[in-house]
Amino acid sequence: MNTGTTDRRWRLIPPGYRPVLRNRRFMRLLPGLLISRFGDGMGGVALTWLALQLAPADQRGQVVGLALAAYVLPGALSGLLLGRWCARLDSRTLLLTDALLRAALLSSIMVLHRFDALSSFGYIGILAVSSLFHTWGMGARTAVVAELVDAEEDRRAANSLLYSGGHLSLILGPAVAGLLATLIGPDAVLATNGLCFLVLAVSLVGFPRLGTPPAEEAGGLGSMLPGLRALFGNVRVATLIVMTFVVAVIATPVDVALPVYVADVLGGSASTLGLFWTLYGVGGLVGAILGGALRRIPLWPATIAIAFGCGAAVLPLGLTAMLLPALIGFAISGFVFAPYPALSITLLQQSIPAAAMVAAGTAWSSMVLVAEPIGAALGGAMVQRLGPQPTILISAFAMMGVALLACLPSLFSRLTRRPQPIGARDA
Repeated sequence: MNTGTTDRRWRLIPPGYRPVLRNRRFMRLLPGLLISRFGDGMGGVALTWLALQLAPADQRGQVVGLALAAYVLPGALSGLLLGRWCARLDSRTLLLTDALLRAALLSSIMVLHRFDALSSFGYIGILAVSSLFHTWGMGARTAVVAELVDAEEDRRAANSLLYSGGHLSLILGPAVAGLLATLIGPDAVLATNGLCFLVLAVSLVGFPRLGTPPAEEAGGLGSMLPGLRALFGNVRVATLIVMTFVVAVIATPVDVALPVYVADVLGGSASTLGLFWTLYGVGGLVGAILGGALRRIPLWPATIAIAFGCGAAVLPLGLTAMLLPALIGFAISGFVFAPYPALSITLLQQSIPAAAMVAAGTAWSSMVLVAEPIGAALGGAMVQRLGPQPTILISAFAMMGVALLACLPSLFSRLTRRPQPIGARDA
């Protein structure tokens, strides 16, 4: 009876996910990974709200900007500068270090704030230190999935589960954080974020060491990250990371232009802006789940098609002042883009040797994180000079153009490939 019920439940699960859900080692770690992602989804709202409370009245914009930068940039820089030391550690140790550091420091913010011992610049300093190992933690996640999930075709589903959790946190995290911040304060929300990372740390206790690289691989580029050599030593991966970096730079201006578009073009409110991001998150969740279930889609063509499709999906925002087409286009962009992180990371896992996986994943995360503030600065200048709709149109066409350019290396390789003799082909 129980066996029959179990079999019926498995039939409800898409076949692409079944091997991953039967993987006990991966499923043991998955809840901690998802809970930490949800904590980050809550933390974004609380981080800026507490910065506003701590900032002097004439420095609110500066303090909020510095707080956001402190939560991202130190981790990106450490990913590029600490390669000689961190790449020697196994992925479990790096993931545990990042989780414990963030748990301790984010929780300390509430303690200091409740005792009136937290200044705005002290707050920024704590955020900066808490992010030091975050890109290494992200690289370690990539390596952990690659090691725990052996079959290459199953890694796509495993990565999709992780990124589906990220989209779910985008939908639920800000709403939960806003409610908790009103009831118990933004400092308590950050402490809750810290507790979510503590859950991840506890799930790693007793877990075996994973993916320790050989010493000669760990320090190959001196003070620079050894993963850069792994990334740019593979033509497909090098093309993909360049495309990902450029797309992140040219797509971020859409995020900058969106609030101005909602306010000035649509005449909407903050709730309208929230609706845009909610629908983006819903589209992203559906897209991530479906992307993981489709096991036989070729990875490289799919990533290029996604970049092109994202640009096409946001065109209605640049071409119309009507709310419904803009909402539909933005939701479709979330649906189209959702499989991209899982597919690109799966391609990375298939192309990079296991010994270099942590370092390569960290280099990947660092470059993507660095791209976002560059894109934000570019978007701010474009919106100021051109307005929101021209900015969105330029970003959309640029994404489509980059996707077409990414096809050129493969096209050139096919055109220059020497044809085999007829006899050899028949043999």
